[in-house]
Amino acid sequence: MTLGLIGFSGTGKSSLANIALKYGFTVFDSDKEIEFKTGLTIETIFKQFGENYFRKIENSVLEQLVVSNYDIIAFGGGITPLSNMWTKIRKQNIFICFLKEDSEILFQRIGKTRPLLKNMSKQEFDNFFKKRELLYKKDCDLIFEINQNSIINVLISVEKTKKTE
Repeated sequence: MTLGLIGFSGTGKSSLANIALKYGFTVFDSDKEIEFKTGLTIETIFKQFGENYFRKIENSVLEQLVVSNYDIIAFGGGITPLSNMWTKIRKQNIFICFLKEDSEILFQRIGKTRPLLKNMSKQEFDNFFKKRELLYKKDCDLIFEINQNSIINVLISVEKTKKTE
């Protein structure tokens, strides 16, 4: 079974994937793969080509992913049940873990650093956050509250949840 990490930008999906990689797990980080494939940072892609172009590349990368076998997949923050690829992702043997963080903490951490969020006021960020959070919760196997736990405890919670299935 593959562990799929979803959640808002800055919740620690890539950090958790990097920790797992050090322990010998096979890991796929969709944002890192997009940067590798294009030779551009996510920010540059958004700035020069826009969100639609980014989503097109993201879908292309994820198309390749659904035929691959990884222990852990760190999906980009835009991957939700409304994404074009969600149905294909859910047909795979992927245990989806939503890494949930408090909006106040996220705004302080990433509020003006991510392409989609750069020009948002705090109120706009909160509205965007609430909509995304509902989508993440809609179709996941586990919700893990990051603000109350260290990132390493995510692995422990996932393992306990898998054993009870």
